[in-house]
Amino acid sequence: MIAWEILDTSSKLDLAITSSYKQDVLIFKHSTTCSISQMAKMRLEDEWNLDGEILPFYLDLKSFRQISSDISEKFNVYHESLRFYLLEKESVSMMLPTLIFR
Repeated sequence: MIAWEILDTSSKLDLAITSSYKQDVLIFKHSTTCSISQMAKMRLEDEWNLDGEILPFYLDLKSFRQISSDISEKFNVYHESLRFYLLEKESVSMMLPTLIFR
């Protein structure tokens, strides 16, 4: 089980960014109405053991669209659902589509 930090405010996005100096941060942009996104979330939770190595943040894309837009703007990445972003030292070091979790 992954202990997600819910990304629901701009201040939590700032926390994710500043935390990325101390450890890698994973942001999962999840579309709660998409079955592919749900499957990716379930597989991640079942198969990955982050065990404190990565700080995981969960963004409910439908409820917090503005936060998603803020991510796009701050990191110069295209807004899409079904994305995982790995942050290192305030930068997106890797962007993964959830299709790899199919």
